[in-house]
Amino acid sequence: MTGIIKTFPNFGIMKLNMDWTDFQDAHQRLAIQESFEKIKSGVGEFLDSVSVDKFFWKPEIGWSLEQNVKHLWKSTALVSYSLSLPKFLFLIFGTGENSRNFETLVQDYHSMSRGVSQAGLLQPFTMTEFGNEFLKKTLTQSLLNLYSEISSALKYWKEEDLDYYRMPHPSMGFVTVREMLLLTIYHQFHHLKIVSDRLNSLNE
Repeated sequence: MTGIIKTFPNFGIMKLNMDWTDFQDAHQRLAIQESFEKIKSGVGEFLDSVSVDKFFWKPEIGWSLEQNVKHLWKSTALVSYSLSLPKFLFLIFGTGENSRNFETLVQDYHSMSRGVSQAGLLQPFTMTEFGNEFLKKTLTQSLLNLYSEISSALKYWKEEDLDYYRMPHPSMGFVTVREMLLLTIYHQFHHLKIVSDRLNSLNE
């Protein structure tokens, strides 16, 4: 499907009606839990609104929405899985004391990741040549399930542990668990907002 579909009939695609700035005040554990549940709802509505053709369409430059969803699934799954591990395992990454707020974290992310290719092992799987509604729904639900898994896993984390334990980030080195959670929120919109705008431009 690469480079073949240039325009689409107007299927009334819904823009992604949320951004990371809607969650920039999320810092406490409960607020982060609630954020992932809201993201599940908002991202779910957006992905449901995208037609099968648009979901699997590959632009000449960049990833398809399918590839973005696969990439987000791989990266978010690592965070979800990590939260279920015994906490003493995190000690191999050292310990922290304080976590940056969301806005500072995003600024540092852009500063430290400028010009750095981060996908690496998180590159999406090979693009599907011919997609269908079943595969679209399966990929979508797999990603949405991770948001709920992270929210549920956080019930077993103390507030202070989110700042004490650390995790490795591909471009930022070791960050606190709280920072990793905030970066995970940002990561969803870093990808989905771009592809949302790109797909909507096809209807113009």
